Amino acid sequence: MHRVAHAAGQGTPMMLTLVLFSLLMVAVPLGTFFSVWHGRLDHLLSPLLGAQLLEQQRIVVAGALGVLGVNAVIATFVAAAWLEKPPPQQKAGKSE
Repeated sequence: MHRVAHAAGQGTPMMLTLVLFSLLMVAVPLGTFFSVWHGRLDHLLSPLLGAQLLEQQRIVVAGALGVLGVNAVIATFVAAAWLEKPPPQQKAGKSE
């Protein structure tokens, strides 16, 4: 029983990371999409895109930046998982 509780406690940082990145995979693209769609990022986009965007162009740009945002979250998750240290191995003959 003690071993099961101890093993469950070891996965807590991994589960926290998974939950955090799962929430970010929803929040970042939606936040980016609606921020661009409602014009809150126009001051950042105007030097890149030039003139004022039409409504249809704004939706396309918002969708593209939302996709880029979710890809950035996935890439960050992969990097965090790659750099995460594995849990320490217990010896088979050792009892707690």
